[in-house]
Amino acid sequence: MLKVRFLASLPPPTPSSFHAMVAPPWSFPTSIQQNEKVEEDALLGSSYSRDREEMSKDVVNVAKDDEEMSRDKVDVTKEETLNLDYEDDKEKQESARASRVRMQLFKKMQPTAEEWKKCWPVGIKLDENNTDKGWLNVYGYHDQEKGHGGYAVILRNSLVCPLIAKTCFSKQHGSQLFQVLKGLEAGLQLALKYGFVRLTVGCNSQKAIDLLGSSSFQEAGTCYPFSRRHQEKISGFCKICTKTRLVIREKSLSILIPVIENLKNEQAKFRMTGFQLTKVPRDENKAARHLARLAERIEVEESKEIQPADFVSPLPEFLYNDAFGCDTRYSIFLLSQTLTN
Repeated sequence: MLKVRFLASLPPPTPSSFHAMVAPPWSFPTSIQQNEKVEEDALLGSSYSRDREEMSKDVVNVAKDDEEMSRDKVDVTKEETLNLDYEDDKEKQESARASRVRMQLFKKMQPTAEEWKKCWPVGIKLDENNTDKGWLNVYGYHDQEKGHGGYAVILRNSLVCPLIAKTCFSKQHGSQLFQVLKGLEAGLQLALKYGFVRLTVGCNSQKAIDLLGSSSFQEAGTCYPFSRRHQEKISGFCKICTKTRLVIREKSLSILIPVIENLKNEQAKFRMTGFQLTKVPRDENKAARHLARLAERIEVEESKEIQPADFVSPLPEFLYNDAFGCDTRYSIFLLSQTLTN
């Protein structure tokens, strides 16, 4: 289209110019034209050389332009990078400043260890209409060399005061994941027993969280791909999904499935909006870890429920540090409740 417009804009050709236009570009010059060309080149220099020189000048100029453009681009990129770095640093500084302010407020409102211990409930009552928020800490372990393991669970109220605890020591089932799942099962049963349906649960195994929160546990025939046979399911649990996503051996899976089924049934009894399962940092789970190791030392196969009045040092100190140390999930929750009230 552009070519047609260009040709239309040209003046009508004269006969001589028309022949010059339509002459084939590959026609050779006559001998007279060749002699004239030689004389011209001798006097003024080779036109080819001149063209090459002009082309080289153009290349140099283009290179200079490209260099200037790239330099400008680099400068702009550096400036943008500096701006982004500055924005990131600014956000980090604001976040750090907000964290310091939050901790200063929290330190002003937090009780001392002795004051907090005086607030511990004396005994725990069964309450089916309980609307209080509960906290559940679970710690599970397994010692491969010694061939035993165990778990401990601690239930707290909304003010993170301990209500009840339970421990278990076992010489069976060589898996830390199994012990964590058994601890979660015991903890959920404990919470339901005392009427806590709004519960935040924390444990020391990310794999347990993935196992309970993922889509691996499904009704038979509902997982992708749909062509999987019914035999690849065990009680609604997809073996393929579990082995590929969570890297669990089939031998271990047969032991874990009954526990997972019970956990799913217990989990369904909680209000969907009031149940959270997270991994707790080790620094916020020292009390449950201490209880689990204490049961290991005295080799209590299945302990009864432990009341807070029976807690001995250093367990109360661990409980206090777990609740009020730095930016814990408890301290953030307590501060948010205080500010909203």
